[in-house]
Amino acid sequence: MLGCPVSGPQALAAQWAHPPEDTVALQILGDASATLRDRRLLRAATSAALNTSNRREVRLTAIQALLGQFHPSLKAVYRTPAEPGLGGVAYVMLAEQDHPNDRPGAEPLPPSAQDDVLNVLRQLSSDQDEVIRKISDYLVGRLPSFQGPK
Repeated sequence: MLGCPVSGPQALAAQWAHPPEDTVALQILGDASATLRDRRLLRAATSAALNTSNRREVRLTAIQALLGQFHPSLKAVYRTPAEPGLGGVAYVMLAEQDHPNDRPGAEPLPPSAQDDVLNVLRQLSSDQDEVIRKISDYLVGRLPSFQGPK
């Protein structure tokens, strides 16, 4: 899927409509979607992240995919906090990869892609799921330092 800029993003975007139950398959979907920078994947990951009927793991994986659309070097590492009631930094670490695997899709990202991702995260900052809310709020504060050309 990653080798074809036309059918790869199309196939991955279709998977977001019915994400896999298997956690390994879900992680592969998220990683591949973060790697192929394509308008269809931006839309599909946005829908999956905002869909409150998706389980938390799906939504977090969609956020991971959105980070790749925001900037190819970014990766979130999710963790379980040591105690309840902590802020977003207790739930997620934001890592910058030295050698990002960045592949353009056949449908280029719009010039507004970074702003679009930030707007999705702003929406999620008021989500009903406390973990999604805290992680998104933390990322909204951190991502502007990565804005600009990739």
